[in-house]
Amino acid sequence: FVAVSEEVQSLLQTAYNIESIIIRNFFDLNHFKLNKKFSSKIKQILINTNYNSKDDPEIKVIRDVANHYGAKLAAIGQGFTMSFDTKKAIEDADIIIGMGRSVLEGMAMGKIGFVHGRWGTAGVVHEGNINEIRYCNFSGRGNEMMTVDEIIKNIDAFYNLKNSQWGR
Repeated sequence: FVAVSEEVQSLLQTAYNIESIIIRNFFDLNHFKLNKKFSSKIKQILINTNYNSKDDPEIKVIRDVANHYGAKLAAIGQGFTMSFDTKKAIEDADIIIGMGRSVLEGMAMGKIGFVHGRWGTAGVVHEGNINEIRYCNFSGRGNEMMTVDEIIKNIDAFYNLKNSQWGR
């Protein structure tokens, strides 16, 4: 049996007594390639989620964050514009917000990944928190929802070229 994270592995073991190995999400870096230079100014934020609609509190918070930066807010997923190839939406964004694979696809393309959704806010993925965030497959579980001010402070602390390159 295969688990995508320690959280899933633990669930398989405790709930079903099933041993498993962890194989994390993987990406074709020729498909999800770096195509644009890092922008020092946040111009566009992308929310990639199948779990929210435009009026959900999690989305309203991000709308306020985008307004703070004077950035365009784009959203794809079941409650928004549907897209089978998310690459173009990711290319146009500076920060990718979501859970799981959606955040990781953005990071694979050199974008800043921000974990936020219905289970909580883990914030910008960076070298100091990667192990904690990947434990639950980048879902945000186990974290409280951040306020607009907390999200802005977190982005300001980790929105930089070094983190973009590290994430890639």
